[in-house]
Order: sequence, then C-alpha cells, then structure tokens
Amino acid sequence: MGKAKAKAKKKTTGARAKRDRRRKLATEPPASAEELLASVPGLDALQDVPAFDDLPVDEAQQAAFDDFCAHAEEPEQMQLGAVVRLDRGFPLVATADDTFRAEHAVGFAKSRGGDEVLLPAVGDRVAVRRAPGHDMGVIECVLPRRTSFERWRGRARGERQVLCSNVDSVLIVQALGAGEVLLDRVARSLVLALDCDAEPVVVLTKADRCDAEELERDLDRARRLVGPDVRVIVTSSAEGRGLDEVRACVPAGSCAMILGESGAGKSTLLNALLGHDTLATGGVRERDDQAVTLPSRA
Repeated sequence: MGKAKAKAKKKTTGARAKRDRRRKLATEPPASAEELLASVPGLDALQDVPAFDDLPVDEAQQAAFDDFCAHAEEPEQMQLGAVVRLDRGFPLVATADDTFRAEHAVGFAKSRGGDEVLLPAVGDRVAVRRAPGHDMGVIECVLPRRTSFERWRGRARGERQVLCSNVDSVLIVQALGAGEVLLDRVARSLVLALDCDAEPVVVLTKADRCDAEELERDLDRARRLVGPDVRVIVTSSAEGRGLDEVRACVPAGSCAMILGESGAGKSTLLNALLGHDTLATGGVRERDDQAVTLPSRA
C-alpha cells in the first residue's frame, strides 16, 4: 500500500511540475532569433561531426540539386549540403568545402497536402545558399528523401514530424536488468522502422546487470517477437560486449538512427562505439538532434 501511495504521489508531483513549466513558458516572452542562435554550441565545441563525404548523395538528390540550381538566382552561391545537426531550430550543414550554421529561406516552409510542414531534419540533403563573406547559409530546398523516419504528433491534428531522413538502419535500444524487456515498445519502434524502409536492429543493452537465466529469457522473448529476419544484439558497454556487432550494422557510407526511451543506454552505447564520452549520460537532456561519425575499425 505504501508503494502505491508513493508512486501516486510521484506521478502527481511530476504532473504538477510539467504544468508549472508550461505556465512559465507561456508567460515568458519568446526568445529572438539572435538570442537562440547565440545559445547554440559553436563548431569548436562539437565532436565527431560527420563530413560531407560521410553522407553520400544519391542520383535522385544530385539531379534535384542540379535542376534547382538551373532555375535559381545566383546559382554560383548554391551548395549541396547535408544537415548533420539541429540545435534550437538552426541546422548545421556540412558541404564539400565547409561546415556552417544555416537558417531557412523566407517562404521555405511549404504545406504538403494540408497542414503538414516540410522542414529540414537531420540527414536531409539540401540546397543551401551561402553568399560570399557570410558565416551562415540559407537552406533553399530539401532534396528528395530516400527514407524518412516519422512519427505522428498533435493528436487530432494528425501532424507528422520527421525525426531523421535518409536512414539505412534503426537501432532499437532496450535495457536489460530492469525487469522484463518492454516488448510493446520494441514492437512500436519496429513498425516505425519498417514504415520508413529502414533495416531494424534490436540492441539489448546493460547485459552486465542481469544473470544468465534472465538474459536468456529476455533474448528469447525478443527473438520470438521480431522473427528470424531482424537481428537482436546483446551489448554491455561496461564489458565491451557486442560493440563490434553493432558497428557492423553501420558500415561506412551508411546512416543509422538510435531509438529508445530515456535510461535505455543510448548515450552510453554511442559513447562506447565512439571510444570517448561525447554525450552526457544518466539524465534527461534538452533535445538536440545530431549525427556523429563512428570511427573505422581495421
């Protein structure tokens, strides 16, 4: 009974805190574009940012870029780029010559069949204009997406949010050692990955936190859920277990997305794959969408 009361109290406290945050945001004046831009991390503070060559451009994207330039004013200012990070709405764009922040062109956001808004996401290939002597660029066009990882939001509005584009595989992360693996979460993530034509891979983290019997039970449950065509990899960042198997799912020239709930071990896994601490772990962070380059292994 005591546990139930404590859980209910914690839930009530959490809901109250969320309401307080919403009220605070509603009463605060919105930050200006200059204030938002000043708050994003500088390039010198970022690690493992992909280079343009790490994210190949396919024939359809190249053709769309060439066609856009053929009809653009001052086409000599146009560059083919890839969005490798989003901070407070400001994309970080990598091109063949440089990496720089960008903003959206006036009138760039266009509706596609109703109230759906097309905006750049991490992984997008874009046509970006950069005038001589300017630090920032202006994204003029999002090039055709090979794949698009999306989720619905807005409830009755039915608005789609693109989380990442041009993804080859989705790493569905679930933690071991904290009770039974939540198969319903794995199933939902599996559907999202298959809907965007990406290859799903289930990654069970924190294997060092459970015994052999528990591991075998959860591994069997996960395999029965996803079937023989989906890989299930057991990892332990503390022991280095399974990391090479995960790396093999993201060969050079491909792009993978890590998907999982808070506390599943996403940041710890990625830090282990990179070989150093790039992402903070152990807490909930303000959202920052980004891509990183995994080091090659001989």
